[in-house]
Amino acid sequence: LRSVSPYSGGLMGTLRLGFRCNQQCGFCWQSRDWAAPPDALFAIWIDEMATAGVTSLTISGGEPTLNAGLPELVALAAGHGMTVDLQTNAIQLGKRDLATRLKEAGLSSVFVSLHSADANVSDDLTRAPGTHKLTLVGIQAALGAGLHVHLNCVVQQANVVGLPDHAALVISQFAGLASPGQLQVSYTHPADAHDHTVYEASLVPLDEVAGPLAAAYRALTDAGVACLASGTCGFPPCVLRDTPDAIYALGPQDVADEDSRGRCYPAECDG
Repeated sequence: LRSVSPYSGGLMGTLRLGFRCNQQCGFCWQSRDWAAPPDALFAIWIDEMATAGVTSLTISGGEPTLNAGLPELVALAAGHGMTVDLQTNAIQLGKRDLATRLKEAGLSSVFVSLHSADANVSDDLTRAPGTHKLTLVGIQAALGAGLHVHLNCVVQQANVVGLPDHAALVISQFAGLASPGQLQVSYTHPADAHDHTVYEASLVPLDEVAGPLAAAYRALTDAGVACLASGTCGFPPCVLRDTPDAIYALGPQDVADEDSRGRCYPAECDG
C-alpha cells in the first residue's frame, strides 16, 4: 500500500488508498477483495514519507476518489512540498466539483485510464456499464480545473484496432480544452492480471499492435498532443519501427529493478 523509490528528481512515493474500485477491469493486477488499512494510517504514512525526503507522491488505489478524505490527504502532501499525482478512472472528477477541489488542495496532475473511444468496448473492458461517458466528463473537468492530464490506454485484443479512433477522440474532445503541455497520452502493454485467464486471453501479438499504434501516435503528435508508447510499461522498439521518434533508449540499468527483472533482453536489444 506504500512504497518509496528513487527517481531523477529525488525520492518518489506511492500511496494506495485501499483496493475498492467502481470498475472491475479484468486486466487489473489487483483483487477487489484485498484488505485495506484504517484511513488514519494514510496521513501518518504521508508524514513519514515527507520525513524520509519524498518530493513526489502518487496517490492510487483501487480507485482513490472513492475515499472521502482524498482532498485532505492531497493538501497534507502538498503542504509538505510534494508534487502530487492521482491515478484514477476520473468517474468521480466530474461530480461535486471534485476536480476543482483537488486542484485547490494542491493536486498537480491526474493519470486517467481511458481504454477505448467506443463506449461499449470500454464498458466491456472495465466491466462497468455506463462508466465510459462518466470518465469523459471527468477528464473534461480535470482539464477545466487546470490539472495536467495524462491519459493511459492499455492495449488489448478488444481495443487494438480502435487505437486510431482513440486518438481521434482525444483530439476532438480534449485537445481544444488543453493549454500547451497540459495533455498527454500513453499506450501501454498490460501487466500481469489478478485474473490470469483474462490476462492471457487479452494479449495481442506485437506485430498486430504496430500498425494501429503507429496511426494513433502519428495523429496525436500531428495534433500537438504528446504521446508515449515506449518505456517500462510500453512497447519494444520493433513495434515502433514506423514511428522511430517514439523510441528512446531505456536499458535495464536505467529503470527500477521491479520494472526490469521481468523483462528479457536478447542480443537484438543490445544498445
